[in-house]
Amino acid sequence: MTQGILDSQAIAAEHCSGLIGDRSAPEKLFLSTAQSLDFWLSVAKKRETMPAHDYLAYLDSFGWSRRNVLPYVKLADFIREHLPLQIGALAKLDIRTLLKLPLPRYAPIVEQIRTGEPTQAQITESIKNLPTKPREKYKSVEEKKDEVFGLNLTKATDEIVSATAQMMGLSKQRAIEENCKLVQELMTGVDPVDAIARFKQQFVSHAEPVKADEIVATELQTDFEPYPVQWHEEGVIHASWVNKVEGDNALLEANDAVYSVPLAELKRININAIKEEINDHKKLSYPYQQLYINAVNAKQEYITLQALPEGDETYDSTLKQYIRWMSCAESGANRNEIWFDRNELEEHLRLVLVPDGEDLIAAVANEPRFKRKEIKTSFLEALYSGVPDVPSLEQRLKDADDWDEIASLVRCNNKTLTQAMETWTIEEKELLITKLAAFLETSFTTAIQDKELSWLHHVSLAKALSKLEFEVNQQVCKFHKFIDYGTVEELWSFKTEQGEVIVVPRNEVKVFRF
Repeated sequence: MTQGILDSQAIAAEHCSGLIGDRSAPEKLFLSTAQSLDFWLSVAKKRETMPAHDYLAYLDSFGWSRRNVLPYVKLADFIREHLPLQIGALAKLDIRTLLKLPLPRYAPIVEQIRTGEPTQAQITESIKNLPTKPREKYKSVEEKKDEVFGLNLTKATDEIVSATAQMMGLSKQRAIEENCKLVQELMTGVDPVDAIARFKQQFVSHAEPVKADEIVATELQTDFEPYPVQWHEEGVIHASWVNKVEGDNALLEANDAVYSVPLAELKRININAIKEEINDHKKLSYPYQQLYINAVNAKQEYITLQALPEGDETYDSTLKQYIRWMSCAESGANRNEIWFDRNELEEHLRLVLVPDGEDLIAAVANEPRFKRKEIKTSFLEALYSGVPDVPSLEQRLKDADDWDEIASLVRCNNKTLTQAMETWTIEEKELLITKLAAFLETSFTTAIQDKELSWLHHVSLAKALSKLEFEVNQQVCKFHKFIDYGTVEELWSFKTEQGEVIVVPRNEVKVFRF
């Protein structure tokens, strides 16, 4: 297998020799990057089409593991999905920079590449200007002494540790250390009676006695807010709400049965903390993060399935992905001992972590995710053959069907539109104005009254308005000019068929016909 790869590489090198020739060092650098990107694109495609064991054997044939290739395959997938039309520009950038593009923080860099062909120096400068995460406020030793370093404690555990530390007269960090030392002594064969005696003698003097009436009040307390928990019963994970406590046990309803479970065996589900992490776009804590990702992907694949036309060639692969994500959600939840409502996810595409709870993925994955566009030319061809990656923006604007498509192509940027039209003929510019006028006729309120076209230069807007007829003061008029355009005192001037001039505010204008 290795020899076959080397042979194919030799053939590719021979094929490209006519393109390379005696090129300069920078051009050879670009060639190296282009070859690497072409290769990783092919690996990404093999991962999708080959059985898992064949794919791993293929990686092993050139001495790489799945973990080694993962960053490069992620980059290839990202390029196919987000930058399939910029392969010529990507081949001229440092591979170390490219590997960072899939990170959310680099979204502005991706947009910069999508809208132009920046050099590596320009990209480096843009990276320097990316917003950075603010540093945490400096804490003095006094502020840090009660922190438990390296531990992510749940609320319930933190309360236990805090109470224990208060009784021992120590910080939480020190209390954990001393209790762990006691456990080590007991586990290594030290006489338990002596070890516990020394522990009491050292720390019992710090304990604050609990009053008898406080103990009674705690035992009789029943007016608490119900909270969700999960527990194991004969190897099965259950979840319910704690509504009633008898002694040291909670009475819980699940699957049309009532269970009496010791409070010490219950795992509290902090659903509010999970919701806050989702709403604040933070990284969910493990293991809920993976369940959330799997559920979102399953939902998106299912929605994509529903949107595919009959007989679409990607239907089978999309269905396979949907089944895979559902399976990953269930197996991951079982492995990490997380309860979730499987029926809700399978039948209604809802992620519910507590009985009768709310859907945690209601606001995401509601758009179809169609198969990535295939890159028609290789990086090498784009770099050396002179074949353009895609039609230019100028050509795409000429081919646009309507004004909505034009606005989308230039991203509502008047400078971009003006530069693209520099070499247009008068007829081509007139056709664009006609498309704008057609848009104004059907969407006048949105475009003008709601200022959707505020980005467009007023001269272009005036030309389009002159193609329409308006109803002003119950008279049919033609647009004449703007007065104080873009200010609070903006007025529009119209002329009637008799030559009379009528001036009115923007909000009194109505389209009559095109």
